[in-house]
Amino acid sequence: MLRNFGLSLLVPDLHYPKVAEWVERTNLKGRLVYFRVRQLSRSEQLPDHPASLSRKLAIKGDSPYFDWLEREVAHRFDLVCCTTQEEFRREKKAITQAGQIKSPGERHEKDDRHRLDDRSRYVLGWSNAAKIAVLEEKAKQQQSELTKLAGRINSLQQEQETLKDRLTILSKLDEYPDFSDLDWALFSTESDHDITVTQATFARLELPVTRVFITENEINFLAFPDVPEAMVIFGAGYGFENLASVEWLRNRVIHYWGDIDTHGFAILNQLRGFFPQAASLLMDRETLMEHQALWGVEPSPETGALIRLTAEESALYDQLGRDELGSHLRLEQERIGFEWLVGALGRV
Repeated sequence: MLRNFGLSLLVPDLHYPKVAEWVERTNLKGRLVYFRVRQLSRSEQLPDHPASLSRKLAIKGDSPYFDWLEREVAHRFDLVCCTTQEEFRREKKAITQAGQIKSPGERHEKDDRHRLDDRSRYVLGWSNAAKIAVLEEKAKQQQSELTKLAGRINSLQQEQETLKDRLTILSKLDEYPDFSDLDWALFSTESDHDITVTQATFARLELPVTRVFITENEINFLAFPDVPEAMVIFGAGYGFENLASVEWLRNRVIHYWGDIDTHGFAILNQLRGFFPQAASLLMDRETLMEHQALWGVEPSPETGALIRLTAEESALYDQLGRDELGSHLRLEQERIGFEWLVGALGRV
């Protein structure tokens, strides 16, 4: 209520001409309110109402502007402090404890942009010790937030450098016209390495691996870290019929890595129809929350019942379906950090 008045400048009548001239010729780059204080006889009396706001204010007695301040406060802030809405409606000029102000002409105002008990905005009083303490505490909190942000920025910069290195490596894949030129160990027992593997041939291979990873993203497939006695298959969404006839896969540990969205879990559910032992990889709540800044939107979510999910997978699927974490939320697998993938592979 008195904030703007408390921030204004009092100019003695003696200095008024120079101050007015200086303000006129100077670009203040801000807003200034000042009052010309004339030496007038005391004629204003305090308002009669005992609950008037002006009667609740104490003016420092040794101030050279005591008379002027008393007069101005009585004139400008003759509002009745009301404790009930009945009182507030009855008075012509009034103020409530919540800060609602009623002025002549039926004008009402309430400013809730700042809390009434925010001491960092206080300007009245004879000591600013409490305000300084609050501002210092706020400064500490903001410094703590800046430190956290700096750490986050540093982490993102490191991840960015890692991604740049990976992209540089991936860009060199164009040098190899055939995948078999890269995967020399896969067919090391064959006399002819330059071959095309059909579905039927793949089914007969009986490869010397104990683990099989299936991923739905080509970049993830090409950049997948080396895992001993393991291979990676680039999936085809819901099209697992070609793998269904590969009998030797039924005796392997299978890990499926898909997007964390409703369709990703639906694909996992279908895969388990052919290979019940398939386990999900990086399709958990911890991974989802760790990469919150990289969440996207799933265009058309799946809504059907998925009966082959684990309890943890089913709970996350239901949360996504009910939009509990966000509207049509998804985390695409290619957005997951490389180091996060390496850590998960170390655990499996």
